[in-house]
Amino acid sequence: MEIGQFWDGERLSIPERLGAAYAAVLDKHGFLNDAKGPRPDEAPVGGVTQEQTDKHFTHAFDGSVARVELILVNPRGETSVSSTLLYQFLAGGSLCLVDVPSGAGAGALTLLASIAELRASEVLPRQPLEVRLLWGEISQPALNYGLELLNKINPVLEEQAIFVSVDSFRWDVLDDVSNVELVQKIAQAKLKFPQVLLLVCNFSGFLERQGKWKAANEGLGLLVRFCSGDMNAGVWIEPDQKAVSKGLFGKLSKLFRELLEFARLVDGDEEGAASSARFACPLGTGRTHRVNARALPFELAIKREKE
Repeated sequence: MEIGQFWDGERLSIPERLGAAYAAVLDKHGFLNDAKGPRPDEAPVGGVTQEQTDKHFTHAFDGSVARVELILVNPRGETSVSSTLLYQFLAGGSLCLVDVPSGAGAGALTLLASIAELRASEVLPRQPLEVRLLWGEISQPALNYGLELLNKINPVLEEQAIFVSVDSFRWDVLDDVSNVELVQKIAQAKLKFPQVLLLVCNFSGFLERQGKWKAANEGLGLLVRFCSGDMNAGVWIEPDQKAVSKGLFGKLSKLFRELLEFARLVDGDEEGAASSARFACPLGTGRTHRVNARALPFELAIKREKE
């Protein structure tokens, strides 16, 4: 596939219209000059409060976009399985895209904006794609930023026959009521959009560094079961760290083995596949930044016993 608009052989570029929307939202909230300045020595990880969300959105959102872009574009052929899966699910038809925890929407927005740009340049056919987007996130300020960005790129999406309806809501994987509300939304969406793509990004800081995997296990298992169907799938994308390849993804693979009737790895590799690159700052600074990513693709297809 021709990916020249995203990769010049040395650096990655995030979708142009998403970059412009990001700059506009930063400017609206008074963060643009700060975002163009030096990055903090330690990258912000986000959080529940407005202050935590603002810092992450200002200094790390573009990196989150670039991480998903790196997996999708697959410039060095290192993440082909995840890349192919994503393109297949976003080719056309109808889709329930479950993006949790969504943050400010970097995952889903990157995928949708990239597909729109590839359609506009006639790399991909312009097949109608109707998307029911479910955004679950513990930070309401992050959801608000995501909705602002979606509103700005929505006309571009619709020009390329991508029609998105969104339901954004607070989701806490450690809260039983919150998990039930999430799966109820998934079940309702599947009535019209039976094909489901589950996208999970940047959850390792909470699950591994903060040691919340055990407490979150039940909620994640419920999420996997309710996203399963006849031909559903998911991709989990994280920074490429040892805590992910040797920790989180191993635990996730074990969870899939326990839920074999609902989920299994696509290629059997429990560590996933990794890639890295530099990406161009979308704010016109002329700088580039390093991004690395590791992705784990998995099937969410119900395995029924033969009668």
